[in-house]
Amino acid sequence: MGNIEEIKFQSFQVDALSVRSYLLFTDMAIDAASWAGKYLQDCLKYQDNARVILATGTTQIKFLEALIKFGGIDWSRIVFFHLDDLS
Repeated sequence: MGNIEEIKFQSFQVDALSVRSYLLFTDMAIDAASWAGKYLQDCLKYQDNARVILATGTTQIKFLEALIKFGGIDWSRIVFFHLDDLS
């Protein structure tokens, strides 16, 4: 996976919302996967399993690839739900 320090983004605040803006789609996918991966690791420290809803579509592929490459996640302890936006 790409090094998180190499990702270029702009950040700003809108009221209580922190916003990140990326020039490259792949940077956004890698950064989002890093956040999600760390969150899943933290969840699995304190509970036996976790549940995740995954969006579908080609726009999610880079994120999912980066999440798989993140490492350190026991995937056997995670239940995934598939969100089908076409029905």
